[in-house]
Amino acid sequence: MKSVLLVLLLGTYLATAEWKQLQDVKQTKIKYDLDAYPLKVRSQKATDKEMRIDFYDSDGVQAGGVQIHFDYSPPRYKLIFCNNSGQWKWFTSTPVLGGGDNGGTIWKFTKTSKPNLQFTIHCGEKVVLEMQLSDSTCVITGWETKWSREVKQIEFGKLDQASEAYESRPVYCNEKEVKNANVSPRGRVKREPKLSPSRV
Repeated sequence: MKSVLLVLLLGTYLATAEWKQLQDVKQTKIKYDLDAYPLKVRSQKATDKEMRIDFYDSDGVQAGGVQIHFDYSPPRYKLIFCNNSGQWKWFTSTPVLGGGDNGGTIWKFTKTSKPNLQFTIHCGEKVVLEMQLSDSTCVITGWETKWSREVKQIEFGKLDQASEAYESRPVYCNEKEVKNANVSPRGRVKREPKLSPSRV
């Protein structure tokens, strides 16, 4: 019971940050709290493909997302449930590709909700987009219903052929997953053993 309370007091966030390859997890919802941690993604060294990351709340309801198309020079972006499907936008500052591991590019995506909904994109150390989401910047009806949701999961879609790795962060665990869990000294999750009827 004490270990369960410990997990709850820690805000039900477990595990540590590390870079993870994407080849086995594309088109799979990955637990990630975008409202707590900026998302870092490494794109390939040279690509004319597309990056697509969809955001979801803890129930799997879509909560926005971002696309970057490298077929344009320089690349362009589109915010899902904000810009029209064919509305590829210029970054406010031109991205400079490269500089990451093996010549790839490190992108950082940050969502803030207070005082206003804002989405920021870094390319390397450079801010290339800092956009406040509003009725004047988003043309999709109901955009606020999507983007105001807390992002607890992300998914690299089937159209994404540019992303190769992302930096994982402490994992959000819902109430069901926390129940009957305990934490070892190294922070790993263990399940409480179930007692047999003879031991109850």
